[in-house]
Amino acid sequence: KSLKFSTDKSIDDFRNKKFLNYQLADLKEINVKAEKAYSFVIGEGSKWKINVDKRIFSSDQVLFSDWLKSLTNAKILKFVAEDKGALSAWGL
Repeated sequence: KSLKFSTDKSIDDFRNKKFLNYQLADLKEINVKAEKAYSFVIGEGSKWKINVDKRIFSSDQVLFSDWLKSLTNAKILKFVAEDKGALSAWGL
C-alpha cells in the first residue's frame, strides 16, 4: 500500500532549521570578527576568557552562557531560494 496525502508544505518545511550544530563541550575557542576582532577561549577551571590583542580578560560566565545558549537555539527563518538565478544575491 502507499500513503497518499495532500499538503501545502514546501520542501523547506521539512529541512533542519538549526543554524549552528555544535556541542558546547566541544568548544575551545570562539572567534568574533567585528570592528575589533576578539575571541573567547577556555581558561583555567573551564571558565571562558576574552582575548583581545593577546590580552586576556575575565568574562561574566552567566552572560556568556546566555549568549552561547542564544547561538545554540538560533533557527533559520528562511532558506535561500532553490532557483539558481537567486543565488547571486547571496554571493553564491
